[in-house]
Amino acid sequence: MPFLSAKSLRFLTLLGLWVCLAWPSGLHAETARDVLVLHSYHPGLTWTDGMMRGIKEQLKKSPVPVRLHVEYMDTKRNPGIEYLKRYEQLLRYKIRNLHFDLVLATDNDAYNLARQQQNDLFAGCPIVFCGVNDFQAGEITAEENITGVAEDLSVEETLDVALKLHPNTCELILIGSRLGATDLAINQDIERSLRRY
Repeated sequence: MPFLSAKSLRFLTLLGLWVCLAWPSGLHAETARDVLVLHSYHPGLTWTDGMMRGIKEQLKKSPVPVRLHVEYMDTKRNPGIEYLKRYEQLLRYKIRNLHFDLVLATDNDAYNLARQQQNDLFAGCPIVFCGVNDFQAGEITAEENITGVAEDLSVEETLDVALKLHPNTCELILIGSRLGATDLAINQDIERSLRRY
């Protein structure tokens, strides 16, 4: 599967195990399950397309049929709180008559929306996430029915190597963005790691 990191592959393995083990076995094999895939970004983005391919491959292994419902939040091209509020209203309208057996959230914006709506739009629905930056283990409890794979940066390890290779370095310039939830989470992770220096 090209363009997938080791963390993405761990997520897909976790998803495969969840599908095979966690769904109640008492349901008949012909009872289809409804799965919402909530992507933070847009189709055509290499990472998103790779995740979608992997999700489809894993769900094909399900012992019961799966009906996929896929939503692309498109937050990379539409950052900001106002857009997120409007998107949530649109999603609420689109899925008003649907119930999901599982929500798969890719990256921070989708994860944040799924968590915020866990007791409303997605009441009683388990959430599996991947690609969440600046994830803190204490964020979720066992009772919340949430699991997934966080995306951890190797900030300190990278800087240690850079400083070893260039010991006279006295200035560090970071190029990034502060527009989306993922950008902000990455920045917080980097700022926390830089305190050591």
